Amino acid sequence: MSELIANLGLDWKLLLAQMFNFGILAFVLTKLVYKPLLKALKERQKLAKATVDNAEESRKALENIDAETKQIEGEARKKADEIIKKAEVQASERRETLIVKANEEAEKIVSQARAEAKAERALLFSEARRDMASLVIRAAEKVLEREVTKEDSKKLAQKAIEELT
Repeated sequence: MSELIANLGLDWKLLLAQMFNFGILAFVLTKLVYKPLLKALKERQKLAKATVDNAEESRKALENIDAETKQIEGEARKKADEIIKKAEVQASERRETLIVKANEEAEKIVSQARAEAKAERALLFSEARRDMASLVIRAAEKVLEREVTKEDSKKLAQKAIEELT
């Protein structure tokens, strides 16, 4: 084998020194480059895993928020529907109350108008009776050509009124 080494032109002392140098270089590279590089890769891997985990948690939180939002929207719709129904009922009750009040007011106005018409009619009849009584008395005076006493005028007026009514 030494012949093979000699034929190849290798020097065993040089080969031994190169192996020793390579060992030192491997040791230095392991300590100064490989371990810090592995440490950085592990930290990067942890960071990537943490980011993925955070993204998953964020997705779940977003799903929960969406569900809560839908629930809140549903509750808000129900409350709004209830408020609208209450408002419709109140409006209906208010309308009915106003209709009743309007009808009562109309009836009141009609009854006042009837009372006024009745009072005016009674006034007109009483005026007409007086005028008729006065006319009857004058006509009787002319027919009888004498003055009619108060008693006679009352009797004639009563008789004329009875005939007219």
